[in-house]
Amino acid sequence: LKEIEKFERGQEFFDESRVLGALALQQAKRYPEALAMVDELLKGKPNEAKYLSLRLAIEREAEDLAAAE
Repeated sequence: LKEIEKFERGQEFFDESRVLGALALQQAKRYPEALAMVDELLKGKPNEAKYLSLRLAIEREAEDLAAAE
């Protein structure tokens, strides 16, 4: 994740790095951090369907986990 965070907005792989980071954090059940990474993407592209969908999927998974506990 430290390598992913090195990419800054405007760099070629910024978006892809944030998506990969969010997915890795989701797998690790670090939902607040994953959502923050997606929110970073949405600041630059607020209407991007794939980022909105990813955010929703992470939110749902976090809610499902919380409900199961």
